[in-house]
Amino acid sequence: MPAGGQDGPDLWSWPEAEMWAGVWDAATTETGDDPDGDALRRAIRDDRLTEYWADRDVRKLLAGLPRDADGPTLDQIPWHAFGYAELIPNWLRQMVGEDADVAGQALSGLWECVRHQGGVSAGAPLVVPFLLRAAVDPATHRRADVLLLAAEAGRRNHFGTDRRGDLLNAAEPGPMIDCDGYPVEWSIEAARQAIAADATIVVGLLDDPDPLIRSRASYALAAALPSSPAFVDALDARLSAETDPAVRVSLILGRAQLAREAGDPTAVPWAHRLWSDPAQPMEVRFGAAIGWLCLIDEPAPAPLLDLLAAAATPQLDEVIRRVPWPDQPDGDGGLGSWLTRLLNAPNEQVALVVRLAGAADASARASACQAAYELARDFRTVTPAMVALLADRSTDSAAEVRLAAMRHLGRVGQAAASVADRLAEHLTDADTAIRAWAATGLAHCGDERAVGALIELLAQPNCPWGRSTWAHEAPSRLVDRLALYAAELLPAIVGRLRDVNDSWRSVARDLVRGLGNWGEAAAGAVPALTDCLTEPWAHRATVATTLGRIGTAAATAGPALAQLADTDDDQDLAVLTWAHWRVTGDGTDAAAATLARLAATPPYGPEALRWLADLGPAARVHVDTIRAGLSDGYEWVRVEAAHALWRCNGQLDEALPVLLRHVDRVEQPWTFWPVQISALEYLGLIGPPAREAVPTLEALLENERRVRGGMVGYDEITWDEHCQEVATTALARIGTSVVGRRGPS
Repeated sequence: MPAGGQDGPDLWSWPEAEMWAGVWDAATTETGDDPDGDALRRAIRDDRLTEYWADRDVRKLLAGLPRDADGPTLDQIPWHAFGYAELIPNWLRQMVGEDADVAGQALSGLWECVRHQGGVSAGAPLVVPFLLRAAVDPATHRRADVLLLAAEAGRRNHFGTDRRGDLLNAAEPGPMIDCDGYPVEWSIEAARQAIAADATIVVGLLDDPDPLIRSRASYALAAALPSSPAFVDALDARLSAETDPAVRVSLILGRAQLAREAGDPTAVPWAHRLWSDPAQPMEVRFGAAIGWLCLIDEPAPAPLLDLLAAAATPQLDEVIRRVPWPDQPDGDGGLGSWLTRLLNAPNEQVALVVRLAGAADASARASACQAAYELARDFRTVTPAMVALLADRSTDSAAEVRLAAMRHLGRVGQAAASVADRLAEHLTDADTAIRAWAATGLAHCGDERAVGALIELLAQPNCPWGRSTWAHEAPSRLVDRLALYAAELLPAIVGRLRDVNDSWRSVARDLVRGLGNWGEAAAGAVPALTDCLTEPWAHRATVATTLGRIGTAAATAGPALAQLADTDDDQDLAVLTWAHWRVTGDGTDAAAATLARLAATPPYGPEALRWLADLGPAARVHVDTIRAGLSDGYEWVRVEAAHALWRCNGQLDEALPVLLRHVDRVEQPWTFWPVQISALEYLGLIGPPAREAVPTLEALLENERRVRGGMVGYDEITWDEHCQEVATTALARIGTSVVGRRGPS
């Protein structure tokens, strides 16, 4: 068997899902062939963006536009300064045209430009005056959506993470740049100023016959900068006459936001009076409760938590969908789980989840299951209580609640061990999906009772895990911990891999990945895995990795791997080359040469370096290529190069500082990027010389929050468990005791 591999790092840590690690490096690394881009990179690096963009400050540009009732004309705007010379003017003309389809397409184009990838673009403020005038014109198609776009131009995007501390905050929390390197806070500030300049239009829309227009007018007016007491008076006047529940909530939240902007102390008692008055309609109490929470810093009192739990009904859920402040309140578990996320304090969140779990309405109890899972996903310390709550709900009288509970118990990783007996009781449930998720929870604990159930489930013609509103489509890490039962499970797994229809694709890929963690125990699956190399549903790199991890017991796959490597266009060549070497032990020098070439060929560098490291001293001839990666602009290349350099020459003087520097950049123990977890893994392999990493490793283990931002193939909790296992193993190898420290929850 070739040297290395069996005791090496988890090969699944390859950065498949790494999106943002290294973005700063890429944004600040000069290329030499892009003068304008290099100037921007220097401005970002040296904190001189204000100077760089001084001649294109959209705030100053807007201040110089005409302020009469008709507003600016399209030809008065220097669209070219922001890259929109052709697109936006044409879309604005089409948006107010007679053809509804053309107008709708134009509005979609404007959304993409104004709220590009959810952020506010530099040109967005210039569009606001035209959007507001279109929204007030009865002939405009989709007026409510046009008005909403104007309002969104003046707001930061919470990206589904509404919190009481920032729900009513329109501004960005700190310096940020958009995809072009432009300061986002400038764009938002200018858009808010544009709304204030045309506040008369927005105030008039508060009396529009369409309740959706009135709701979104409240949202727009609340973002106006500077705010004015006249805006508060307008919202109050509308609220006294309003009968639509969604508009009432919007008016209350708008008033609360304006008060927050102005520092108005009267708003807190006003909101408290409304939410605590049982004579008020529920939507009024609810809106006031949310506004009051967002205006204070004190913990939520028990009566308010009672109110929120009582408000989590399908009726109010439908109302809140028409209120623009929440970001997707009807998704990811519904109103109850949105409210739990809003609180953003674990003790308050747990208290609300307990109330929701005991609610009379089944949808609220199902929402409690989602919220309980999210708390367990975020905080290790509350996981036992939330897992117990889910187990209690697994016998709920409502089928939707039982299924929600079981889906989440199948995603809490090894934490399911505390309720394993209760999971086992569901293995005979009449509902196939409940049996499937019960087996998943037990499988994550390595529980033998999962084996028989999985054999039965894998024989189903259609995937029994199915879809859910509150969980992913399919389980992950399904068989990773069941290698002891390979003899029983392999026939069922092989049978499934030979018959994969559309419903089984995700699970089949996970099975392939899991077999790789079995090593030689998965040898019986080699013929089926070899066939999977050319199956359209299979991820070829994952199949090759699994064959490589099985090792020489997968030697029969050698010819197929070699044939694919000979015809590959470099996309999967690194893993195919490594896998062929692993299963055959042949062609070490040729494998090293191929991997070294790919290591110097973006974007294959990180993966090629990872596999090259596994060749150990056999890669020493390519040490110069490996060493060059230590100063690469992409941090994945630097980390993988450091590990490969140490593995090939055994010297730490160059490699160790690079690895330590990457883990030193971690600001909080829950903000590790996958690249940093890999760096910790490599530091653990180095052992005692890496003792400087001990404080970081200890902080990771002792933190109450889970590590976020995981990799493809992991659930959120199983990723954190992997990170804890990496830290625990690394500390043991470095020679530091882990007794008394928190291990995998």
